Amino acid sequence: LHVTNAGPSAHGLYIDRTEFSSGALPLRKDNLGPDEHAKGMHLVGSIDEVGLNETRDLRLHLRPGHYVLWCNREGHYLGGMHTRLTVR
Repeated sequence: LHVTNAGPSAHGLYIDRTEFSSGALPLRKDNLGPDEHAKGMHLVGSIDEVGLNETRDLRLHLRPGHYVLWCNREGHYLGGMHTRLTVR
């Protein structure tokens, strides 16, 4: 993955293998973002921070299945920063 952050703040990227839909990940107790340690969430890669106007690369070898890509910053997931990826 080639990730560029065009702003307006720092972001992160988590990639989890899961059967949850991208908008239905289990939330942490504070309800500010997904619980990456919840049953059914299997982290396969991440970029902890992509600063403003920064580009980062992440190389992954994904098996066939369903994955969710989401921003790990508080409130960003709830603001819609997530998508589902299916590898066949």
